[in-house]
This record gives sequence, C-alpha cells and structure tokens, in this order.
Amino acid sequence: MTSGTIKSSISYRPLSFARRLVEKGHKVYIFAPRFDKYSNFNDVKLTEIDGIKIVRPFQLAKVPFIVGLIPYIFSSIFILFKIRPDIIHIYKPNPITVPSLILKVIKNTPIVFDTDDLDTKVMEIEKSPKLLIYLVYLSELLASRYANAIICGSKYLVSIYNKKSKNKKIYYVPNGADFHYTPQPQKLINGKRKVIFIGNINRINILEPFFLAFEKLIKKNKSVKGIIIGDGKFLPYFKRLSKKFNLTNNITFLGYVQQQKLKNYVSTGDLGYCYMPDEPTTRACSSMKVFQYMQLGIIPIVSNVGDLPEYVFNGKAGYIVGNNNIKELSNTLLSAINNDTAIKSKNLFCFTHAKDKYSWDTLTNNLEKIDMEVYETRQK
Repeated sequence: MTSGTIKSSISYRPLSFARRLVEKGHKVYIFAPRFDKYSNFNDVKLTEIDGIKIVRPFQLAKVPFIVGLIPYIFSSIFILFKIRPDIIHIYKPNPITVPSLILKVIKNTPIVFDTDDLDTKVMEIEKSPKLLIYLVYLSELLASRYANAIICGSKYLVSIYNKKSKNKKIYYVPNGADFHYTPQPQKLINGKRKVIFIGNINRINILEPFFLAFEKLIKKNKSVKGIIIGDGKFLPYFKRLSKKFNLTNNITFLGYVQQQKLKNYVSTGDLGYCYMPDEPTTRACSSMKVFQYMQLGIIPIVSNVGDLPEYVFNGKAGYIVGNNNIKELSNTLLSAINNDTAIKSKNLFCFTHAKDKYSWDTLTNNLEKIDMEVYETRQK
C-alpha cells in the first residue's frame, strides 16, 4: 500500500522491493493512486510493471483531490478482500493506506508497517494543511498499534519506535539502489569534476549550504561547476541566491530529470552533495541521495548526521563534513575536486562494498525474511 502514483519518488522504495520479491517467485500487488501531484494529476495508466500487478482503486476526477480519494478508500478495501493477501505492507501510513488494517481486524491478515521518515514532522516543515497532518498522525498511531512488525529505514527511527511500541518487533532496513555499474576510469565531462545535487527542493536549510560553500569556493577556484537536479517550491529562491552570490556561471539548474537520463549529466568521479542539517527529520530519514550517487559512480559528501556516515562507510566511500560548518564544507570540496587518487579509491570501495550492503537485492532478502517470520508467527 503506497500513497503516491507508481512512477513517483514516494513509490520508489516499495516498487524496488516488489521487483525483487517477484523475481523470487512471490506474487505482489501495489495499490497506488491513478493520479496525484506527482503525476501532475495525469492518469498513470499502468497495470503491471515487471510482473508486479499495479492496482488502481477508483478515484473521482474533476472534484477536489481529497474528495476524489474517498471512493478510492472503499474501492481499495473491496479489492483487498477480493485478493485475500497473505501479508500487507503499509508504506507511509496515511488516510488512503491505513484503512487496509480492516483486514487485520476481520481476517487476521498480518500487517507490516514500513517507514523511512518522520512524515508528520516533514509535513509541518513544509507547511501542509493542519487537518491533513493530524490525519497522518492518527494513521501512524493506528499502524504502529496494529501492525505485526515495524520496519524502519533508519536507526534513529528504530530507537523512536522501540520506545513507542514496546513488545513489538522492530526491524532496520535502510534504502538502497541498483548497483549494476562496473568500476571504470573517471570519465569527466569536458575533463572537469562537478558537484552534483539531486533531490526535491522543498526546504531551504538542506540546499542553502551548497551555495554558501560555493561562494567561498569560487574565490579559490573560479572554474568549479555545480549542477542542481530537481524541482520544488524553493527552486526560485535558489535561482535568486545564485544571482546574488554571482554564481550563475558556476551553477546550472536542470530541473527534474528522469532517473534513466541522469547519466547524461553526471560523470564517474563527480561529487554528490548530501549535506543535511542536524534535525529530527534528517536523523530519521534514510536518504535516497547517497545510494543514488554511489549507483552512478558519484562520490557522496555527507554531514555527520544520522546514518549518513555509515552509508559512506565512515569516509571510505565518501567524504564526511562536520555539521553546520560551511568553511569545512568548502575546504572539503576544494580538496576533493582535484584529488584523483582519493576519488578513485573511494569509488572502488563503493563498488566493492556498497553494492553488497545497500543493493535492493540484499535489502529485499532481509525484507523477505521479515515477511516469512511475521507470516509464520501469525500462522501459529
């Protein structure tokens, strides 16, 4: 059960798990809206992906979006009773995913609650409607209470739910990537190493240090280039900031780029920005960026926050910078840009180790074990 259209970033984690589960012989259905803001409210007419059945419960169009989801809820419950699943995964509990709990109550269907962020806190930061935040909060309470097990994407979330949900089995399964690339010499576009950001631009304090560091960086190296890949409500703010700091010749804004086309704009040996502020939401999240960078042969630069240092193997597969330290960030970028030896070493380490620990194949093996344990416990 996911709350975003099947091609949206919010469905990436469940879709990645589902692909591997199907390869292992399981039959998997993903319940996803027909249209939403992630699809620009265009109907995503997909009913199957790589053997995964995409279930599209009934949605009303030409009415306010929230109103149109009311029949979606009843339709999804009806379809669930028809399918009779052996186990239900609720990814990010909210008003359209949590009603599936009714099968736990009526048919004792095992429920796994899967989360990789503090969603209500993120919604507060992004100033979502208060009623919607409250409904998501209630959904999380219900899911955590009635789920047979809880899967957390970060160790910080594990600590939170261990306190909230005592006598409940809590598991740690971070996000990952498809590590299908092979080690290769650094192939830099125009012979230049770039600093890359990939992600949503809906918060100022995540991306602002990028520009503050670049302002210092170009005073020592005027040729350094940065690329911002992504969209969001604060994109205009950062375009203005780029002009204010005279960075228009150094930083390029590409907007949203499809996953399969990213390789056209980045190179093996580029640097990937994932410098997060030290806040509950960033400590709790399992950042997709780091794994996405490593998947593309990009070396991550992370802050010393949450699980980020662990993702880069405490510096062996990336660079770690102290939190809230723009000077250190700028100096690290300057040092890394021309350090071919260090970049090659980190890239090779990433290929050798990250693909084993953080590939979706490995993570899905862990997920499958959790599912089997939950199902067998329920059967007893």
